[in-house]
Amino acid sequence: MTDQLPRDLILMMKALEAEIRATPPEARVELQGDLHRLCVRLGHEGYQVPERLRALDALLTDAATEAQFDNLPV
Repeated sequence: MTDQLPRDLILMMKALEAEIRATPPEARVELQGDLHRLCVRLGHEGYQVPERLRALDALLTDAATEAQFDNLPV
């Protein structure tokens, strides 16, 4: 739960979520690495990763994977 997280992590999480929402959909994939690192950090520090972050990370990871395949010749 976010009420158990330190204030700096809550602020970082909210800032990244806001940045992702403010970024055009086609460019959001560029922020996937930052989001994934934050999720990993939360887990390593013993915090539960909020479901909305896990879902957003999965969505952006899928988009990044698809973007890699978009550039492959058929």
